[in-house]
Amino acid sequence: FYFYEPIRPKHRQWPYPREIDTSGRYRYVSDIIGHVLRCEFDKFPKDHPIMQDDALHVKSTEIGRIQECRGSNMTQCIRLSMKACNAKKIIVTKTVRSTMESIRHLLSTYSNCPSKVNVVHLVRDPRAMLKSRQFGRKTSQLITEADALCKRMYKDVLIQIQIKKYFPDSIHRLRYEDLAEHPQKIIKNIYRHLQMDYTKNIDSFIAHSTTNKYTKERQFGTQRRDSNATAYAWKKTIEYDLVKSVDTACHSLYKELGYLPIQSEKDLRDLSLVHREKKSSNFN
Repeated sequence: FYFYEPIRPKHRQWPYPREIDTSGRYRYVSDIIGHVLRCEFDKFPKDHPIMQDDALHVKSTEIGRIQECRGSNMTQCIRLSMKACNAKKIIVTKTVRSTMESIRHLLSTYSNCPSKVNVVHLVRDPRAMLKSRQFGRKTSQLITEADALCKRMYKDVLIQIQIKKYFPDSIHRLRYEDLAEHPQKIIKNIYRHLQMDYTKNIDSFIAHSTTNKYTKERQFGTQRRDSNATAYAWKKTIEYDLVKSVDTACHSLYKELGYLPIQSEKDLRDLSLVHREKKSSNFN
């Protein structure tokens, strides 16, 4: 059962990057994720209209199939969604802009049965992240944001390392670029880790979604003509001044994640250079 971005209706109200996450906020996020994992959709905060989110009905297939969720009968929508959720053995959710403080709090609530929760901490090259947020903004604005982004990411990485010591089998870090380069291999290993069957249909779907030249790409979608090329498309247009600023601000983060500074604009435009070290993970 897949539940799409339960924090989405709320996180747009919060500043990003969040260098400091308040106790109230990360507990709020942790509690919502916990409700999702336990199929407790009737316990969502009243000020957080998660079940009314149109994107949820589109992205979460099981919920989208429920007629009541496409109308105004939210009581029935919630009841039937909970029934569909409870019928499944595995519950999956994706969140953006949640922090490792939230995840630490979430896993601590499952300390007696940590194997029931698995977290994949997906990270990406901060240069690519900043470029994806440009949308007409000036480079000077992104340079200012780079420092805050790197501090937030670095803090998350350090907390994730701490969490790993206490819950070694429950949290795993994955670089987006590694996933883009070897999607079938990594997703197969994720399925194996979760003791799920990786079928031929799933393998074909992954191949179609990441290497199909006829695929129509959408900025916020998941299908790509070439996932590896998409992962480095930012190199074509990002300004080198921004790259240098990010490299300086993210020096400590790079050491932990294995990203490498770009030495020249010539290297930046060379799409054969990937600017990351080979690092092993649970899924590589």
